[in-house]
Order: sequence, then C-alpha cells, then structure tokens
Amino acid sequence: MTGNVNLGNNISLSSTGGNISITGAISGTQSLNLDAGKGNVQLQGDIGQTLPLSSLNVTATRANLGGNVTTANGDITFNTAVVLTSDTKLSTGGGNIAFSNTLDSGSNNNFNLNTNSNNIIFTGAVGATTPLGNIVMDSAGNVKAASTFNALGLQVNSADTINFIGNIIAGNVNLSAGNNMTVGNITANGGQISLNSNSGNVTAANLDASLISGNGGKISLTTPLGAVTTGNLNTSGTSGGNITVKAQVSITTAQINSRGSQGNGGNVFLDPIGDVQVEIINAQGGTSGTGGNVFIEST
Repeated sequence: MTGNVNLGNNISLSSTGGNISITGAISGTQSLNLDAGKGNVQLQGDIGQTLPLSSLNVTATRANLGGNVTTANGDITFNTAVVLTSDTKLSTGGGNIAFSNTLDSGSNNNFNLNTNSNNIIFTGAVGATTPLGNIVMDSAGNVKAASTFNALGLQVNSADTINFIGNIIAGNVNLSAGNNMTVGNITANGGQISLNSNSGNVTAANLDASLISGNGGKISLTTPLGAVTTGNLNTSGTSGGNITVKAQVSITTAQINSRGSQGNGGNVFLDPIGDVQVEIINAQGGTSGTGGNVFIEST
C-alpha cells in the first residue's frame, strides 16, 4: 500500500511467504495485525499519528520500521526481527511494547518509546549488527532486556523496575527506576553512567566509564531507601572521573578505580547510612596531577 489509509474496522493482513509493504500513513481507532509468515514487512509511513490505533501486531521474518507508531491504549508487538530505517518513536496511551527478536538500526537511528507507565520488553539483542543512536524510554513501567544493548546513548525513566540481563555499551547511560534496578556490565567509553532507584535497590555488575586516551567519565549511583551492590567501578583515564555512591541501607562494591594516568585522579564519594564494603580504592594522580579525594561516611 502506497497511499494513506483510514481503518474503519479491525484489519488483519496475512501472507504465507510474500512481503507486506506499507509506505503511506495509516490512521484509525482500530487494531492492525500484519502477518507475513516467512516474508518481510515494510512499515515506512507513520501509523496512528492522526487517529491512534487500538493496537499493532507484526509477525514476519523481518520488519523494516521507518515511521512512528501511536496507539491509544493498546499494545505494540513485533514478533520479528526489526531494523530501524530512520529515527522512530513508538507511543502507547496505556499499552505495552514488546520485541520478541533482535532490534537493529540502519545508521545509528534514534529510538524513542513511551508507554504511559506500561511495560517495555526486549527479548533479543539490541544493536548487535549496527548500534542504535540515542534510545530514550519515557514514562515506562517495568523495563526488561534479556540480551545485549548497544547504542550511542541510553536513557530510561521507569515508574517500576529495570532489569537489563545482558551487557550495555553506550556513550552515556542514565537509568532511573521507581523500584529495584538490576543491570549487567555497562561500558560507557568515557561517558557518564548514572543509576538511580527512588525506593528500591541498585544491583550492577562491572561499571566502566574509563578511557585509555582521554579523560574518564563519571559514575553516579543513588538510592535514598535501598542498597547499592556492584562489581568494579572504573573511571580511570588521562584524568580520572568522579565516582559517587549514595545509599540508605549499605554500599558493597569490588574495586574502585578513578586513577589519572597523567592528570588528576577522580574523587570518590561513598555515603551510606549503613555498612560500606569495598575491596580497594585507587584515586592516584598521574605525572602532572594529584590524587583524587576519597570521602567515606557511614552513620
């Protein structure tokens, strides 16, 4: 379909092996189900922009997505590998967004998702072939990613939990959860890593904002009501970046490294109400700098 379409009823398009291609805009308060079987689906026009759909479900071998998708209160579900062909936004007024397969990008395309406090689920790897651009998830509920994430930037604002099982590679990572947050290894390559839980615990593997040639990034971990538990924290570089960890209950980390190889070492600030457990802290300065300040307070 190449022209614009208004849905008057719930629509299902199916093909056992052929492709389904939609290049125009689609609007209407109905549901749209696209099933290409072993074929591919092309969605290059905006869907639900004028009149939000009730839901969208896509099943295929691969879907090329180049238009924005909006539903009034229903789910957006991709039962297929998805490739972004342009900057894209998915928005539901109260439904979930789910990807059952991989999600890739043609050329570092930006991706924005908004679910009005409903869930966002990624089953396959994100950016495994080509990293996405900046990924922003606004007004999300539970956010779960079962595999790796690779993007230029990652920002998540969740009213509930965040659970990233796989590793994250992104220039800047900013995650905020209403409840518990659990993440794997995060590599920011000199960028900033910020993890915040409003009322739960923050649990992470190794967090690395270091840079071999250049200044290290910053790491900030906060929870006003819970505990922080991590692996190694690394912001080393030509000059080291600052590391700040604040928690109500306790702080438990492995090695903390904010060393500067030439310039100053980064400052380390640990402030829990309860216990602090750290294997080692290295905030040394380099040949032309001084060591960073280390502040630890437990009350």
